[in-house]
Amino acid sequence: MVNVALVGLGKMGILHGAIMGALPGARVVAACERNRVVRHFAKSALPNVKLVGEVPELAGLAIDAVYVATLPGSHHPVVRDVYEHGVAEHVFVEKSLAASHAQALEMCRLADSHGGVAAVGFQKRFGGTFAKAKEILEASGLGSVTGFEAYSYSSDFADAGHQDATAASRGGGLRDQGSHVIDLAMWFFGDLEVISPGASPAGVPPDLSLGRVRAEDGVVGTFSVSARMPQYRLPEIGMRITGSKASIDVTDDRIVLNGHVSPRRWHRQDLDDSSVPFLLGDPEYTREGVAFLEAVRNGRAFAGADFHAGARVERVIDGILAAA
Repeated sequence: MVNVALVGLGKMGILHGAIMGALPGARVVAACERNRVVRHFAKSALPNVKLVGEVPELAGLAIDAVYVATLPGSHHPVVRDVYEHGVAEHVFVEKSLAASHAQALEMCRLADSHGGVAAVGFQKRFGGTFAKAKEILEASGLGSVTGFEAYSYSSDFADAGHQDATAASRGGGLRDQGSHVIDLAMWFFGDLEVISPGASPAGVPPDLSLGRVRAEDGVVGTFSVSARMPQYRLPEIGMRITGSKASIDVTDDRIVLNGHVSPRRWHRQDLDDSSVPFLLGDPEYTREGVAFLEAVRNGRAFAGADFHAGARVERVIDGILAAA
C-alpha cells in the first residue's frame, strides 16, 4: 500500500487526493494546509486523514509519496521541506514546476540526490488527441516537419485588472496554462531554444505572451498564450504542425490530419479517450495518477514529465519573458 500525503487542499489537491483514494494500492493518510478555515472543514470531510499546517509536521508519518498542489511560487520551498525533513521519497508537483528556471534546477538537484520518483503534472501527455499527434509524428506521417504554431487561450482573467493578484499568484498565463503547450512541444520536438519574441499585433490582451523557438533539429515554432481572451469560454490548448507532406491541427478534443484527398479527423471519443476505471476530472488525470502510482510501486521511471522536463519548460518560459 502506498501512503500518500497532500500539500494544499485547493481544487487540484482535492482532485489528486480523490484519484489516489480511488485507486487500488494507494490511500491518502495525511494533508498539509496552511489555511485554518480550510483545515477546520477538512476535518469532517477527511475524518481518517491526519491534518497539519506545515510541511515538516508530515515527517514520521510513514508517507511514501507527496502531492504538491499549492501555488507555483511555493513549490520550491515546499519540495525543499519534503526532502530535507525526510517526509517522503516520491514527489509529484502540479505544474508549473517552479517560479523560475533557477528554482527548478535546485529542485532537480534535490530530487536527484534523494532518489525516488519526481513527477510534474503535465497531464496533457496522457490525453488521447495529443498522444495520437505524437504517434503520427513518430511515424513520419507529416514528412519532414517544417514548423509549428502553438497556443493556449482562456477567458479566466478576461475581466480582471491589469495587475490582477489572482492571475499573478498562479504564475501568470504563461506559467499557468501556457506551460502545458510548451511541455507538449518539447514532448514532440525535443529541447527548445528561444530565438526571439513574437510580434505583438495591435489590440491584443495585456497579458499576451509571444515567443519564437527553435528545436534541436532546426524546426522553428511559435507560442501564443493569454488568459484574457473573452471568446474562449473554456480554456483551449492547441497546435498546428506543418510538414513537407501534410499537417495536423490538434486540441484536447480533436485532431485533423490535412494533406490527403480528404482530411482525416479524430475526436477524443474516437480514440477511446475515456477508457479509465473512473472519471474524476478529465480522463488524462486518472491515467497520470495510475502512471505515477505504478512508478512508485515498481521502481520505474514515470511515464509522464519528470522534474528535468519541468525545468526545461521553466527555461523556455524565462527565455520568452526575457525576450519580451
